[in-house]
Amino acid sequence: MQAPGWQQQQGRPPASLSDTLAVAVIELFTDALPDPFTVAAYAARTRRRHELDLARGRVPEHPPVAFYLPPRFTQRYDGFLDKIFEDLCGAYAAELAQVSQQFVITPAPAVLAAEVYERLGTAGISSSWYRRRAPGTPYRIPAGTLARMAIDRWARRPVEQVVLAAVSYATAVHQQPHRTRRDIRA
Repeated sequence: MQAPGWQQQQGRPPASLSDTLAVAVIELFTDALPDPFTVAAYAARTRRRHELDLARGRVPEHPPVAFYLPPRFTQRYDGFLDKIFEDLCGAYAAELAQVSQQFVITPAPAVLAAEVYERLGTAGISSSWYRRRAPGTPYRIPAGTLARMAIDRWARRPVEQVVLAAVSYATAVHQQPHRTRRDIRA
């Protein structure tokens, strides 16, 4: 049974799952942007869940996400990811300067890095990510992290509201009907 106003063209749904993701991400950017360290902490928690799931032989609960954004949002999205990376690099450098002053003899770079990573870890950034990297190289937050945050924000909304937003977005953005999988219905 199909809801009124959600008619399909040529048997194709009026929106896809990627439209749902895109409209959620766009809303995240039209609201106040999340704090870069909040995003880093969220990414760290997601990565730890992935690692735990894989260690237990399960498929990760949150697989990677794919979606498309209009060009005006793509630049903002990529720019915000770059800002997060720059902020993490700045935090690393500031913490490294403080840690370096606490030693009478300068330890090996790996020892300094381990101390800095541990301190950053207490600030909500996963030190386990950094330990696998070269000293002084913060982890670049995966692009899907912001999409996953947007999905989590939208998870509490009624299904009808999410579908309507996706259909409205798809109608405004797309020039042709979707070619989505046949097992997914609008």
